[in-house]
Amino acid sequence: MTESFENEIDLVIHEDGILYPIEIKMTANPNTSMGNAFDVLDLDKTKTRGKGAIICLYDKLMHLRDNLLVVPVEYI
Repeated sequence: MTESFENEIDLVIHEDGILYPIEIKMTANPNTSMGNAFDVLDLDKTKTRGKGAIICLYDKLMHLRDNLLVVPVEYI
């Protein structure tokens, strides 16, 4: 049996050696597990992972963790 990993990230912005992961969701109830796949970026030791974001239908900007933001889609 083969082990399966779901490390899909919708968008990664690369700027000055820093990777900024972004997940896009059709939900108004974001949670920290939506950013779990961002950890895969830490495998590239030549780059640093910056703050990640979940773009969704939530109505205000907020921090889920110190390195994970919720960004309302209307901000885009």
